[in-house]
Amino acid sequence: MKAILVLLFFTLLIGCERTPDSLDPWRNAEGGIEKISGFAKSEKESPEVRKRAIEILVEDQHLNSLLPIFKHVPKDVAEGFASVAMGPIQKKWELKDWPKIKKDASNETGRVKVKASRSVVAKDMAYYIYPFANAADKSKIEAILGEWTSQDQDIRTQLGKVSLGQAASRAGDAGVKNMLAWIASTNKVATVARKIRKDASDEIKLQLDGGIRKRAEAAHPNLKDNEIEIAVLETETAAIVPYLNRAIRDEQSPNSLVDASMDILVKIQGPKSTSLFSEMVSKRRGLIRWVSTTRLIEIRGKSGILLAAKALPLDMEKYDLAKDDALEKESDIFCNFVDTEMKKQKVKDISDVLKRGLSSNRWPVKMLALRCAEISKQSSLKKEVLALSSDKTILNGFKDVKTIGELASKVGAGL
Repeated sequence: MKAILVLLFFTLLIGCERTPDSLDPWRNAEGGIEKISGFAKSEKESPEVRKRAIEILVEDQHLNSLLPIFKHVPKDVAEGFASVAMGPIQKKWELKDWPKIKKDASNETGRVKVKASRSVVAKDMAYYIYPFANAADKSKIEAILGEWTSQDQDIRTQLGKVSLGQAASRAGDAGVKNMLAWIASTNKVATVARKIRKDASDEIKLQLDGGIRKRAEAAHPNLKDNEIEIAVLETETAAIVPYLNRAIRDEQSPNSLVDASMDILVKIQGPKSTSLFSEMVSKRRGLIRWVSTTRLIEIRGKSGILLAAKALPLDMEKYDLAKDDALEKESDIFCNFVDTEMKKQKVKDISDVLKRGLSSNRWPVKMLALRCAEISKQSSLKKEVLALSSDKTILNGFKDVKTIGELASKVGAGL
């Protein structure tokens, strides 16, 4: 039957100029959609025929056929096509036939069957033609996408090809506002954030992380509920930095949160985190202090060795020395990390840095320079190491040595 219809259609067209009405029989013909798409692209067709072709593709919901056309034609033609498309798009949108959640629904009664929706397709089409639309049509699209992102996000994020994050990125100020409202109220912050972040613009990601920061600030230091801690650790922008600084500085923060926050801070800020980590080395005790020293080396490379050492306090009272070998073990951790990290960063020689450390007037710097010379086997520094053997500076936290001089003699003997 389709073959007969096509042959009849060809017969009617012989010797006749194509008209907009003549396109309709192609809608159900074999290969008809490809033919209609060709009419839209062809400069040989009249403007009326080309516009009708666009209308048919929108009416029959052939989203995948539309985009190649818009990309194929000149900018002014695409803009005109977008205006034509907005007519049937808005008609479909006004049906509002997408699945809805009742306001009084429970977890069980709130379940809905996801079915085909012309309005959802209209939303997708509006999103994809947005870059080609003129200012007036962009405003109409922003209104559609703004309404789409305004409520029932838990179900709407499952409908259609365009994610909520994508929709929000082309919904103007309303899109950002709606997404932040969702983040502010959901009990699954990380899950929701992932859905928004997927394919979202950089601006939306920045706003998203700002919303996560507010949830984290309100819940601090107990971020385990509502996936808040997970959401914080999956952030990507500088918007979360104020909270990361707080989490790292606060002595009430769990160590796991501090360590993970340092990871994210390094990822986002890199060397800009130097002052915070130096502060942590200076003011915090125990594990957090020494983790901070390794972060300095991670972000500053070889120069971080002395930055970390110089940040250590001079007052022995500011060290945890309950065990007689506490500082020895902590310096072990530090210098082994230096050795490993320098290899990772392909730094071949740190003797110049350690040599400067050995000549420092601060005992922690000399102590770490000696220990790192020992652990990394810096035999070229033996002379400089042994030059410190008469140093009488008291050194607590080492089992077998009591002064910097005794440590220097021990290290020098092994080089």
